[in-house]
Amino acid sequence: MGWGMEFGFLKLEKVTEPVLLHGSKILLILIISLVSLRVVKYMTRRLEVQVDDGDPHTLTSKEQRAKTLSSVINHASFLVISLITGMMILQELGFEIGPIIAGAGIAGLAIGFGAQSLVKDVIGGFFHPPGEPVRGRRCHTSRRGERHRREDDLAGNSPPGYRWSGAHHTEQ
Repeated sequence: MGWGMEFGFLKLEKVTEPVLLHGSKILLILIISLVSLRVVKYMTRRLEVQVDDGDPHTLTSKEQRAKTLSSVINHASFLVISLITGMMILQELGFEIGPIIAGAGIAGLAIGFGAQSLVKDVIGGFFHPPGEPVRGRRCHTSRRGERHRREDDLAGNSPPGYRWSGAHHTEQ
């Protein structure tokens, strides 16, 4: 099943045979990935509709959180589904994807270690109860140069004797 056409160094039959032989499987992979993306988008839109209060002129904090969460889920799912789809298509065309997956795993591990505190803050933000104030940690330096950590109260007020001076608390 060759067309016998050549373009310099590229023989067209080497490119067209795998596409024609595996075209139906590739088409099926693409259709499933597009349907998966639509399902995720439908589910996130449904989340936004559930928290909507019906007032189109104002956004409540719940609506803002739902909109942000929907956007994060949509973008993350698009990235994951696109990468998986690309890998499956490459494998179907006969490419060896083992080294690509190994390299992606090592890169993901390095990025994971590098962004550990960012991921901790994002996950903590997802599980923070809505409407609750965030308690912060502040650090002050004593007269002898010792650094001390303590929890602020719910309003973020410092105890008497300390004032916030930008980089650290100082005693008055």
